Amino acid sequence: MKNSPVFKSGTALMIASVLFLSSCQDMFESRTDLLTDGVWSFQSFQNPDLGSAEKALITAIFSLASWDYMADGTYSIAFADTALSADGGTWEFNDDASVLTHDKGTDDEALLNIVDLTESTLSYSYDDSTGTNTLILTR
Repeated sequence: MKNSPVFKSGTALMIASVLFLSSCQDMFESRTDLLTDGVWSFQSFQNPDLGSAEKALITAIFSLASWDYMADGTYSIAFADTALSADGGTWEFNDDASVLTHDKGTDDEALLNIVDLTESTLSYSYDDSTGTNTLILTR
């Protein structure tokens, strides 16, 4: 039985599955480490559907903010100008760590599609009533 082709291919499939899941876990942990290893600051905002005045207003507001993702699955967004209120909540990655979700299961849930995540850059896009927005944060 151990020499049957079904047993061999089943064993190979099981080994391949374990290796794949292990590499996914490593990628997930790596992305978590990159995300949570310091405070992010605003770099730029893009939305091709907005006019220059709207982009300037959004840029002015975002330039006052800092984003801090903690390893315990919480985040905070703080503003240098105390007239603006700080925000915070929970965050998590989807299964392949390509989508960052803020406040899953709440009215404030936001799906952020990760464009780039490195030691120095976090870039994600999201859709809202104004179109597709891309936010670029740096450390």
